[in-house]
Amino acid sequence: MKLNIMIAAWMALCACSAAEADVQAFGEYVRLQFIRVHLSGASEQIGNAVEVREGKRVLGRGIFTAEGTRAAASITIPMPPRSRAYRPLGIYVEGKQAASLTLPDPKEARSRAFQEIPLQFERAFGGSRFPEIEFAAPGWIERLIGPYTLETAFYDAACNPVTSAEKPGRYGAIVKIKAAGGKVFEREETLYRLPEPVAWRRLPLPATLSLPKELGIDPAVAAEQSSLYNEHLSRRYRETLASDSESGMLLAGLYETKAGDPAVSRNSSWERNRRWWYGLHLKLGAKPYRYLLHLPKGYDQGREKRWPAILFLHGAGERGSNLERVKVHGPPKIAPQRDDFPFIVISPQCPENECWLPVQVMDVLDEVCAKHRVDPDRIYLTGLSMGGYGTWSASIEYPDRFAAIAPICGGGDPADAGRIRHLPIWVFHGGKDDVVPIEGSRAMVEALKKLGTEARFTIYPEAGHDSWTESYDNPELYSWFLSHRRGEK
Repeated sequence: MKLNIMIAAWMALCACSAAEADVQAFGEYVRLQFIRVHLSGASEQIGNAVEVREGKRVLGRGIFTAEGTRAAASITIPMPPRSRAYRPLGIYVEGKQAASLTLPDPKEARSRAFQEIPLQFERAFGGSRFPEIEFAAPGWIERLIGPYTLETAFYDAACNPVTSAEKPGRYGAIVKIKAAGGKVFEREETLYRLPEPVAWRRLPLPATLSLPKELGIDPAVAAEQSSLYNEHLSRRYRETLASDSESGMLLAGLYETKAGDPAVSRNSSWERNRRWWYGLHLKLGAKPYRYLLHLPKGYDQGREKRWPAILFLHGAGERGSNLERVKVHGPPKIAPQRDDFPFIVISPQCPENECWLPVQVMDVLDEVCAKHRVDPDRIYLTGLSMGGYGTWSASIEYPDRFAAIAPICGGGDPADAGRIRHLPIWVFHGGKDDVVPIEGSRAMVEALKKLGTEARFTIYPEAGHDSWTESYDNPELYSWFLSHRRGEK
């Protein structure tokens, strides 16, 4: 199998200081093999010699040539060794410094390129023997991280470690990449063991796609020639189905799906895959989301009283490992400032580059409820942006846990709205939101209306993406929460 590895040129965000010579410079990492420095100057520079130096050391030389009404030069210099970055580079014209150039740290470019190089193996395979796992471009990997070794651990559908695939279905592989210097990277891969080995090239996979009009093909021609281009698509599909990076996840999810399961987001192969990996991580010792907890004034004065709780899901900008970032918006910001705020506030933090996983959110809620006096009939769920999406998805997956929900500038799956038709819902969105289109909220509200649920929908006509500040500053929201108990209509 051939796999073309495309590593883009990494544009350098340069700090350039032009002097009298009117010279501007920028650089790019080209396939992380060398650096190309591009120079532009006034027409008077045509024919002048130019050098790129680090300190006194000359890294490359060139000559300005005419390019339109200006002078231009392109000079190739070697990449610095993996152990360091270049200091600011000097651009010298006819022996005099005319500009300087600061390149981004090549370690970041190498790290980004490393993450983009896929592992190469059959994600869908037959037989009990696991496929050999290697990088699609081992030479590139050595160039980026030095000599390395791979160590792979396999797990079955029940999250047990295994050395062979005895049954069809889902498997997971945790691949440890041990690089020079002792650094260890990890990749996680989902595999699917077929019931029987498959001859992929002879596998009948009829395609019945129609060409979109944007391709410029006459619709009549597309209809007449459909058998030809569909055969082409089928052939390409057969060639990639076994080894595509998402084929194991797709097939494993479909294998686990039961007839009659609704075709909604929570039943997708993607969501099944996320839930499975979370379960494996827990078994291997990982913990649920870290979270902030605010207890209201007077909580310690009575040992019998149970308190209402707000479960708050932040937006994408607050992801990471610093819990202080969670305090910038919404209830975790407001609660410590108000002595009369009567809620326990639970504010988990989603890790970097992830999005909210409902089962993990609920594990946090369960942990807090086990340790603190939360009233189970007065738990309210809300979130903004990514947390607005999380509010819809968590309430749909666990519709009987909440007394009311308030998603802000998010969106959900209208096809699954029936699961929360019994819930009091107040939706907020900015009319001019150019980050999360208001159509996501509107589609959910319309789906609920068709089911007989009159969800409240507040649109701020002039607001952009920040529709949460006004919403969370509104005392009526918290009064509305407290007016509802779980199970009440």
